[in-house]
Amino acid sequence: MSINTDLTPPTADLAGVTHEVLVQRARDLTELVRSQADESEERGYYSEQLHEEFLAAGFYHILTPKKYGGLELGLDTFAEVMVEIGRGDPSTAWCLGLGLGHTLTLASYWPEQAQAELFGNPRGYFRAPHRLVPEGTAEKVDGGWVVEGTWHYNSGIQYSSHFKGTARTVVDGKPAQIVVVVPTEQVEILPNWGGDQILGMRASGSNSVRVDKVLIPEHWAVNMDWRVGDRTDIAPGAALHGNAMYCGKIRTPFMVELASTVVGAAQAAIDEYGSMLRIKKTPPPRSLPRFQDTNHQRDFGLALSLADSSKHLLLAAARGYMDGVARWGAGIEEFDDLADSRLRAVTIEAGKLACDAVESIWRTGGSSQAAKGDRMQRYFRDVSMWRQHMGTQYMNQAPGLAQAYFGILESSTAQGLAHQAARAAAQPGGGTA
Repeated sequence: MSINTDLTPPTADLAGVTHEVLVQRARDLTELVRSQADESEERGYYSEQLHEEFLAAGFYHILTPKKYGGLELGLDTFAEVMVEIGRGDPSTAWCLGLGLGHTLTLASYWPEQAQAELFGNPRGYFRAPHRLVPEGTAEKVDGGWVVEGTWHYNSGIQYSSHFKGTARTVVDGKPAQIVVVVPTEQVEILPNWGGDQILGMRASGSNSVRVDKVLIPEHWAVNMDWRVGDRTDIAPGAALHGNAMYCGKIRTPFMVELASTVVGAAQAAIDEYGSMLRIKKTPPPRSLPRFQDTNHQRDFGLALSLADSSKHLLLAAARGYMDGVARWGAGIEEFDDLADSRLRAVTIEAGKLACDAVESIWRTGGSSQAAKGDRMQRYFRDVSMWRQHMGTQYMNQAPGLAQAYFGILESSTAQGLAHQAARAAAQPGGGTA
């Protein structure tokens, strides 16, 4: 798959950029994103024009540490920006957000030398999808690691500076897992996403990548020891950057990446449904504008309450995460696995409510929504993809949450992670974060 890697997009003007400025910039771009949704779906990822707009707006720098020229804003800023982009097109938000969110883990766990090199790459920004399932290998050699394999579901890879993937290796004679970072120029992006190849999230850029024995520096890889139950200390990035956002707790941020897309889809569906109710009439003999009909008012009111609830819940979870890690960093209260797991569960509920909103409109909006090219058809397809993603399976997540609550998480962590990895390998999009 050929991607233009020689783009010279405008440098983001980050002077005076705040949460409010970024959210307004995202709102200002909503209609442009929406107008390109059909072609983005067919292409499999958003256009170079949108790439340049997103970069110029500062979106690629939301979570980047100030030490490396970023904005170092919070998870709440990230979430609200992605919701507004998702209001234009949910799969464009997926492509954008899942390429950006893993800035947090890079800034949390990679050593300072690696961060300086990776954030300081020639593109002027760092973004990388991360395939959690270890589908490739890394061999330790003189000078670093030789990385090889094919990793699936690398959302947003087209405009990413790097690829991140979990790899199998051997350490001290024992099987182990590490996370490797490879420049995008040294991976092959396979043409297996977009158009009719997939049901929904067609513009998410979730292509597979192939890495053919690429040598990376030793310090560009870290142990995959930052999942739930693996460690209780604050990641070194918090001290390096003087910001507890880089504490290394990943459950809530990973789910915010996913949920913000469908929360945006719910807002988009409300926009579309509201427009339709103003234009269409009820069947004869009454032939009222539908927005004046009690039945349609009920349907719209219920969908609106679900959509708005999902947005408020998502943003509350993101703010709760920022508050929790700040208190941990200040030595007031530990932000442990239970706290992270509870906020992740709240975020999943936000996504569920958003999907409920879209699906309620799908049921009541009429058969014309099912036509090819109709926006509601797209939103329905997109939330259907979210519903079946491994990370959103709340029935599977609930036992782990209860185990954390009752203090028995440690004994079940290995079994739970193995079960999740097995499910991820079998599900489309599974293990993508």
